[in-house]
Amino acid sequence: MNKEIKKESGKTWYVAYNNNGVVHYGFVDSNQTMTTGQPFLDKFTTEEDMILKVDELKGDGWYASQDYDIK
Repeated sequence: MNKEIKKESGKTWYVAYNNNGVVHYGFVDSNQTMTTGQPFLDKFTTEEDMILKVDELKGDGWYASQDYDIK
């Protein structure tokens, strides 16, 4: 079953993942829709909270080690 975020204003950061190591993350901006086939979709009001979840799933400090910013 697909999971979806529809955002009318502001940003929502998200992490979509499964139990086999697949992790997708980013943000949905105003007037955008994001759909995923991953079984889990967590939504956050801040990028910092999203980063904490990514690091929880991928390993402490993983996000910072990627040397990019999704802003």
